[in-house]
Amino acid sequence: MADKTLVCQDCGKEFVFTEGEQKFYAEKGFENEPKRCPECRKTRKQQKEALKEDKGEFTLLFFILYINFIAVLFYIPFSTS
Repeated sequence: MADKTLVCQDCGKEFVFTEGEQKFYAEKGFENEPKRCPECRKTRKQQKEALKEDKGEFTLLFFILYINFIAVLFYIPFSTS
C-alpha cells in the first residue's frame, strides 16, 4: 500500500492519506477513504461539539387534546436546566 493524494471536499486542498492511516482505516473496518483533510476534519468536529453544547438538554413533553372527537397533538420542549 502506498500513500495516496486525495482532495478535500470542503476546502479543495490536496492532502496525503498515508499508508499508516490506510492500515488504521482497514483495521477499524472503514470502507471509505476520508473526504476531508485533517484541518477540515478538526474544524468540523469542533463545530459539531459546539452545536451539542448550544442545544443543551431538554425533555420533549407530549400532550393529546381531544376536541369534538378530534385528537390534537402537542410537542413542547421543556428545559431540564
